Amino acid sequence: MRFALRRVTSEDCSVPRSNIADEIRGYCCAHPDALDSLNGIAWWVAMQRYDDVLDELASVVDALVDEGVLVRHRTQDGTIVFGCCVKSGDFVS
Repeated sequence: MRFALRRVTSEDCSVPRSNIADEIRGYCCAHPDALDSLNGIAWWVAMQRYDDVLDELASVVDALVDEGVLVRHRTQDGTIVFGCCVKSGDFVS
C-alpha cells in the first residue's frame, strides 16, 4: 500500500486540536521536516501535549496555590516545587 505525502499547510495549522490526528497536525506545523516511526509519532503527541500544557501551567499552578490546592516550596538549591495540600481527602484552604 502506498501513501501520498503532502506538506502541511497553514490551513492544517488553524484546525483546533481536539483529537490525536489534530495533535499530530499541530506537531507537523511546528516541525515541518519531522520524520519518525510509530513509536516516535507517539512521542510527538506526548511532546505536543507537553508544550500545550506548559504554555498555561504557570498561571494554573499559581491559581491552585491561591486556592490552597497546592503549596509552593523552595528547595536548598532554589528550585521551586509544589506539593498537594490534601488532608484526609479534602483540600485544605
